Amino acid sequence: MQGQSYATRRFVIIALVAISTTILAWTAAHRYRYPSLPAEQLDALRLVHHAILEDYVFARDGEELMYAAIDGMVASLDRYCRFVPPEEVRSFETDEITGTYEGIGVQLAPSDSAMIVNWPFVDGPAERAGVHVGDELLAADGVKLENVRDGVQHLLGPAGSTVRIRIRRGEQELELAIERGSVQKRPIRWARLVGPDANIGYLHIVEFQRGMTVAFDAAVERLRERAGGELAGLVVDLRSNPGGLLTEAVALSNRFLESGLIVSLKRRDGEVVESHSAEAAKCTLPELRTAVLIDRNSASASEVFCAALQDHDRASLVGERTYGKGVVQQIYSWPNRDFRLKMTSSHYYTPNGRNISKTLRREDDDSSDPGGIDPDVAVPLTREIGIATAHALGRPEPPEKYSTEVAALAERLGVEFQTGVHGTDDACLAAAIELLRAPPAEDGR
Repeated sequence: MQGQSYATRRFVIIALVAISTTILAWTAAHRYRYPSLPAEQLDALRLVHHAILEDYVFARDGEELMYAAIDGMVASLDRYCRFVPPEEVRSFETDEITGTYEGIGVQLAPSDSAMIVNWPFVDGPAERAGVHVGDELLAADGVKLENVRDGVQHLLGPAGSTVRIRIRRGEQELELAIERGSVQKRPIRWARLVGPDANIGYLHIVEFQRGMTVAFDAAVERLRERAGGELAGLVVDLRSNPGGLLTEAVALSNRFLESGLIVSLKRRDGEVVESHSAEAAKCTLPELRTAVLIDRNSASASEVFCAALQDHDRASLVGERTYGKGVVQQIYSWPNRDFRLKMTSSHYYTPNGRNISKTLRREDDDSSDPGGIDPDVAVPLTREIGIATAHALGRPEPPEKYSTEVAALAERLGVEFQTGVHGTDDACLAAAIELLRAPPAEDGR
């Protein structure tokens, strides 16, 4: 019983410290919204914090204790919230917000052991240093690269730092000095022409990261050129797209909508704190017939885009019901504090006033309210088809300048050359192509 009492007291002490440190930081930055805690409560929290630092059986660092406590408190809110300690802020802001990472910029060929370059990123650090398709990476700064999982970590590092890579190219071994840089992940993984007449554009958007809409504009223009000047339709593939930046979802929606509400955000008290409407000047595809592919993993910003086009009768959604993440996270930062807080701050509502969010729960479980957006054309998917589709979309399309070399490398390695999805083996894409090829009166779009 004594051990149980001690454990209980320890939990209470840590919980109190978590509450005190977070509330103190929050109230300091938001005095206009939240009043200060009563003096006696602040005094009690200071006493507990002092007791831990002075008398706990093991010495504890006050700052580390604070971060651990805040992390536990944030984790208790919902599965979308996250506390970002100082040492993770850099990677958080690059990976989650800008869609970049710092390294040498290579796409590796499928392999569990040898690190073979499928292709270097166009105009990336590796390409500028002279890395070729098919080069095998042997060592980095004298450390042997024995497998892909561990070896990748030696290629990453701060932009501006240099890593010396030993490579094998055919029968020759050579060493290259590569200055690491900021590498932009490709928000659009596949862009191609599909359909019997090869005049329907197809784009697979991985995530709504910063710069995605600019990449979308460029991809559509390239597809138009390949189609001889004009597209007969466009398929936007958002399957397994987890979302991303609301600003990018709004911008992409505006490409298809000349006017009208795109999305509105409401706080817990029902107050509309933000709304976005289409601007005619930013609409570049007002009449292009469009179908959007969705599945159970299409979420968040993906659903903002889908709902906006569906509510305005601007596109047909094809596939299965989306995930149902109808909430928005805000990134909080404070002066003189080098951590971040990603916290759910509002629900978003579609132009027709729909709240598509499933019930917020800490654990992923089945809810009586499934949430999500129903497709206009339902295409049920078996588990096997879902896995095959995810595999086909999982690796990016080779840059056009390296396509022939990558195909030859795949044949040499005895691996599948990635060609994405096709209307012949993808039921969702086939349904979308059929829809866009039908006379306009038949699809109502």
